[in-house]
Amino acid sequence: MRDWLGEVHAWRDGLAHLSATDLPLPDATAPAADLNALQPADLTLAAVRAHAQAAPRLQRHAEEAARQVQAATETVTALTEKLHQAQQAAPVPAPPPWRTRTPGDGVPLWALVDFAPGLHSADADRLEGALLVAGLLDALVTPDGRVCGGDLTLTPTTPAPGRTLADLLVVEDTPAIDTTRVGEILAAIPLDAPGSDTAAGRLAHGVLTASAPAGYRAAFIGRTTRERARQQHVRRLEDDLAAARSTLKEAEDHLAGRRRDITAAAAERDSLPPVTQVDDARDHAADRRAAADALQHRTAVALADADRALERILAELEAAAAARTAAVDAAALTHEHARHSEARAAEAARIAEDAAAEQAAIAQASADARARAAAAQQAADTEQDAFPRQEIESVEAAHRAEDAAEQDLNRARADVVKATGRHEDAGKAVSEALRALNRAAALPAGDMLRTEPDYLDARRESVAQFVGHIQAWAPAAQRVADLLARADGDRQQAAERRTRHTQAQQEADRIRRRAEEEAATVAEMQALHGAQYQELLARRDATAEKLRQAEDRAEQCRSRQQEADRQASAAQATLVMVAPQREAAEKNRDACLAQLGRLVDEHLAQVPDDIPTEGPGRPANITAGLAWARRLLADAPGGTDRRTVLERQRDRDLTLLETAARKASTGLAGFDRQVTLLGIEDTPWRRAVVADPAAVRGEDVTTTVQDLKATAAQLEDDLRADIKQVLKTSLFTRLQRDIQLRREAALELVAQIHDTLKDVRTGVAHVGVQVEWDVRTDYGIIADRLSATVLLHQVRALGDGPIDRRLNEATTPVALNLLDLTRTPPRLAPQTLTVVENPSVLKAAMECASPQPMACTSGQLRAVDHVLLQLAVDQGVRLRYTGDLDAAGLHIAATVQQTYGAELIAMDTALVRAAGDLPSAVPLGPLPSICDPALAAQLRTTGRVLYQEHDAVLTRLLDPASSKQGGCCTARESVE
Repeated sequence: MRDWLGEVHAWRDGLAHLSATDLPLPDATAPAADLNALQPADLTLAAVRAHAQAAPRLQRHAEEAARQVQAATETVTALTEKLHQAQQAAPVPAPPPWRTRTPGDGVPLWALVDFAPGLHSADADRLEGALLVAGLLDALVTPDGRVCGGDLTLTPTTPAPGRTLADLLVVEDTPAIDTTRVGEILAAIPLDAPGSDTAAGRLAHGVLTASAPAGYRAAFIGRTTRERARQQHVRRLEDDLAAARSTLKEAEDHLAGRRRDITAAAAERDSLPPVTQVDDARDHAADRRAAADALQHRTAVALADADRALERILAELEAAAAARTAAVDAAALTHEHARHSEARAAEAARIAEDAAAEQAAIAQASADARARAAAAQQAADTEQDAFPRQEIESVEAAHRAEDAAEQDLNRARADVVKATGRHEDAGKAVSEALRALNRAAALPAGDMLRTEPDYLDARRESVAQFVGHIQAWAPAAQRVADLLARADGDRQQAAERRTRHTQAQQEADRIRRRAEEEAATVAEMQALHGAQYQELLARRDATAEKLRQAEDRAEQCRSRQQEADRQASAAQATLVMVAPQREAAEKNRDACLAQLGRLVDEHLAQVPDDIPTEGPGRPANITAGLAWARRLLADAPGGTDRRTVLERQRDRDLTLLETAARKASTGLAGFDRQVTLLGIEDTPWRRAVVADPAAVRGEDVTTTVQDLKATAAQLEDDLRADIKQVLKTSLFTRLQRDIQLRREAALELVAQIHDTLKDVRTGVAHVGVQVEWDVRTDYGIIADRLSATVLLHQVRALGDGPIDRRLNEATTPVALNLLDLTRTPPRLAPQTLTVVENPSVLKAAMECASPQPMACTSGQLRAVDHVLLQLAVDQGVRLRYTGDLDAAGLHIAATVQQTYGAELIAMDTALVRAAGDLPSAVPLGPLPSICDPALAAQLRTTGRVLYQEHDAVLTRLLDPASSKQGGCCTARESVE
């Protein structure tokens, strides 16, 4: 239980979304009673409730994040639409809110004029700004001078004297408005009126004086100006779109995080440690408790038997111990007395021996004195004999010494006598002590106590062992004493229970007597009110039965209510858990309905009249959309893999459409037109449009064909041959003027490229523009098919035509124009053709003697390039393409890949990393949305354009093994 509670505590401490305060838990060190009172089912219900409380908050966060994603998606969609519109058409001045202008009303002034050649750009900016403020820039010019309601209309009047707008603006040809009329309008607007100052950006006309806004840049007058403004607007929109997509990505990440929080909250609820182990532990504890009770009972019985046996053994041990203790005490006393007697006898013997030794020393001293006296006497006798007179004093001294020695000898003898007496007394004391010892050592049987050291040691060990036994028995004796005390307490409790039992029995007797009295009273009342009593009794029984049934129903209702509450909690939890799936399903439903609506918006299909619609012909709801979808797919094959079959059929149709578009582009190349397949955003659909270099946006193929057929039929029916020739001539004149304008813009662009890239190592620094048109009176109008060329190197041909022979015999790159590829096209051999963007790559391939077939488009794709690529695809040539890693190069690569199925090489992240941190000095600029995200991120890391002339690109493209002796040349050598 404590282990499970510890796991639950760890689980609660790790909660991130559920509230821990809603999950009360006892401490892991709480008493066992508190732990046993804990119900795991209550904790599980609390976890479910905590999740039910946290789920709405997390769901609100997810919904808020979803709204942010929706807002960001709408912003991205709006910007994408604006960008698409900006890419297709140049911007126009913002109209006032009251204007209701239609295309048939007229043409605004800015679309009819252009700045005069030589007009400085600053003057042009101020002039257009003044016209915009005055309202003249966007004013209508109508063919017949008709005034449109809610709009400003310009009509020609008398030419103004002095300088006029006609001096600063030139008229462009427009079929809808006569150029003479436009010139008259310009000539009627003076520039020298009082208050006018074109240098300061002020234009006065009557009571009006318009001043150009500060810092205003021209954006509407002239095709070049509009194209520049369009490109700037596109760049701004691309930056805004990139920022909006970044915001959308962050919002989607935030939404994903909120949805992960919902999933994590459910996971936290489900990760509560299972309660099965607690139930198993409790069942096991109950089993062990029952076994412990049984064991305790058996132990109590065994303890009682052991206590009785212990009491008997203790009694015997106490008797034996008492007897042995008495014997040991007597022996100890006797041994102690004998030891003291022995000590006294030994002390007396020691004293006697000391006295004897002292007497012996005295006797020895007396003997020595006697010997010395005898020697002295002998010496005295000798001296007396020798000197009788002279040595009288010596003799007398000797006599005195002899007398003294005699006295010492007598005293020594007396001491010897005394010592002998004392020795005898000591002997008697020793004898008496030995007799006392013998009496003390006498055993009860009459034997003498043995006094050998070994016997005494063995006796001492026995006594120590007996003492150890006594000490070992002491806990048992203490246990017996405790059991006796517990038995005494149990006896007292039994006495108290006996007293309570007696009191309870007395109370029961009183109650019984009272019940008997009540029964007698009831019997008396029954006798007095028999029928009524029986009726009341039956009514009471019926009421009691109804009450029991009502209680049963109430219990059943409570059970059903609890079950309903549990099911409601589970259902609520299920609803919370499926909320993301429901929201995803609703989004998918809306997306599918919007996809069906796109069919109508893109004019790809129409909803039948019997199906409800809304707005511009869209299905009104999902039911109408499903009915329409069933009709659209009525002829499609069925089955479980229906979608797969339809997708395959769609892919085959797209392949056929792409092939047909390439063939049509090849046929239209002579007319400077091409058919391009444009992807419809957020769909796998394609739209075929006819691209016209003079048009801002392409026109749908179906619409173009219908218009051309109608125009041709109308012209054939209405116009005479001479009028047709005049129209063709006027159209060519206008087209020639347009081409001249574009040529001048291209020359200016090339000059700017020369100035910008003069110090940059790149192959596009020497780009030139050569555009030539001519009118032949005998054949009419022909397009330029000679100036634009494509370079081919090491390309093998199988035919025997002039172009085939040129390709097979050439050792340097061959330049083929559009006339070569359309009049005498070569028959190419099966090979892998590498298409590059810059001619310097071909030069590097020549110097390295690379054998691989290569073609160069020299920048953007032109009609001659499209014809060559389509010719290669039709003849089974495998295409590879590589270009500069900038916006233009990535656009060209996407076109070649999507249109002709070419493989892109040397345009990946590994190449960018190999080129280093500074591959060129040209800033990168905005990248197109079609660019691979990983490649775009790597390019933005360096912030520079990577051109094909870089050493890393050439190393990747050109095979070093096939180079001449000396190895492949470097990029610097090949370019310089």
